[in-house]
Amino acid sequence: MNANSFKDRLRLSIPKGCSIHFLDITYNPGCEWVEALSGTDETKQNYPEVLKIGSQFPPGEQKNISETIALIRYFRLGAMYVACDWARPHGLQKTTPREVFAIGKQYPKIYADLEQELTCVVATKKCKFQGYDGACYCWRTCDELRMGVGFLTDFDTEEHWYSFSIPPSIV
Repeated sequence: MNANSFKDRLRLSIPKGCSIHFLDITYNPGCEWVEALSGTDETKQNYPEVLKIGSQFPPGEQKNISETIALIRYFRLGAMYVACDWARPHGLQKTTPREVFAIGKQYPKIYADLEQELTCVVATKKCKFQGYDGACYCWRTCDELRMGVGFLTDFDTEEHWYSFSIPPSIV
């Protein structure tokens, strides 16, 4: 493997038992929360819970942003914390729910790309959910897209992929 590119260097540095996958998305950080959740006909939201946490992620600047996302999967208890600890020194940034919801909308066959019947992509910026640490997610199967929020402890199984954006300045 040629380790000249940033993606190749990331692949070489992942912890044992970890998988990594890259994809490109375009999203609008300035869209309203309900608009970020809406999308396709097969979309089902975890209402009303996911609507309640929208105020934690107010709209930003109204423009389309294109970015590369690194999806990290790690098989162990506390995997999200391990993934975040690994990503930090590599300059990867935690993702917001808007980025993760865009993945669900833009990659309807992500479950096939990742060779899983069920794929759950988790935003790595935490939120408060029912008084505890939580995270938003998009959950994809061959015929269904769900966008919602859950407790951090819910995201420690093999179908969970933790998402990080790769800043253009380090690619």
